[in-house]
Amino acid sequence: MGLSVALALAASGCAHAPAAAAAAARDVAQMHWGTLQRTVRVTGTIVPEQSATLLVPQLNQNFSQLTLSYIAPSGTRVKKGQVVAAFDRTLLMDSAAEAQTQYRSLSSQVKQQKAQNAADAAQRSVELTKALADQRQARLELSKGAVLTGLQVATDQVDLADATAHVKSLRESGTWLTKQAEAKLQALALQRDEQKQVWQRAEADSNRMLLRAPMEGMLALALPPFYGKPVPGMQLYNGVPLVRIFDPSQMLVEAQVSDVDLAWVPAHAKAEVRIDAYPGLVLPAHLLRLNPVAVGLLGTPIHMFNATFALDRSDPRALPDLNASLQVKSNPHAGWLVPREDVQYENGAAFVWSVVKGRREQRPVQVLVFAGPWIQIDAPWLGAAPVKRSDP
Repeated sequence: MGLSVALALAASGCAHAPAAAAAAARDVAQMHWGTLQRTVRVTGTIVPEQSATLLVPQLNQNFSQLTLSYIAPSGTRVKKGQVVAAFDRTLLMDSAAEAQTQYRSLSSQVKQQKAQNAADAAQRSVELTKALADQRQARLELSKGAVLTGLQVATDQVDLADATAHVKSLRESGTWLTKQAEAKLQALALQRDEQKQVWQRAEADSNRMLLRAPMEGMLALALPPFYGKPVPGMQLYNGVPLVRIFDPSQMLVEAQVSDVDLAWVPAHAKAEVRIDAYPGLVLPAHLLRLNPVAVGLLGTPIHMFNATFALDRSDPRALPDLNASLQVKSNPHAGWLVPREDVQYENGAAFVWSVVKGRREQRPVQVLVFAGPWIQIDAPWLGAAPVKRSDP
């Protein structure tokens, strides 16, 4: 029920209040106790909750530009692992085949070298065994010195010295020949491993030329506008965004709320989302998260808070990067309400006209919030909320 200060004074029993109130009814503020609910309007952008961007592949080979050979149309539904774009990989496949041939040839050489090293080691072992036998025989003959002539003793000493030198020579040469064989084998093995890496890198690069969807969803082009529409035969640089895969079942709206409107946005705010491209489309949404860190705008005292709203209902027209406007419903605020035109200002202070003891006077008020044609005010002289009385 609408109440004015003049009517409140008349109810207190003042004799002149009714006449004064009737005379000043058009000039005093008409106040009533009620609830005020405000709609906060913000703008934002549609973004998917889950998405993945595929880039023009970075290769191990020295390719500055790649030739596009296939790309799926925008708006296509794709499955995980499906090829969505491909680049010409003829050179890479030839390089992989050549490296594979070299690898197999070197692998065969490594096996042959291992067999040759084993045969040479066995031959050296046989020669050393024979030399050791000759050395033992020479020592045995020299041990018969008591029954031999001086010439035979001297001959046996020479034979023992020759056998000992031969054994020493075979052992020293065997050590160096073994190291030489191991070095040759290691060199061949390194060449084989190098060709294997070249082969594997070429195959990996060839596989990178096929862009596969990392998730199930809808495909959208992500190539920068200055490239134009991607078509087969187009030359593209490495690392350029090409396509984006997103899940259309859950879309979000990234928006910014100013510090002036922040108090009107409750923790679980509901909102209506309207997409600029489809004026008749209205989708319900709710506040998902609100960044507590504000970002100041350059040259203005206004600060903005990043807010994310989740759409409660999916729609095929709610696509990424579309502009959207949101109407966020605030919590109702109860208090004394007065029309906007009844609140006036003097020296920066707000006041309203009221009738006090039959006279029209200025009464100071504090402006709390406003929405539409109403302003919620507060002042000590207004008192608390009126108590509803039930009729007997």
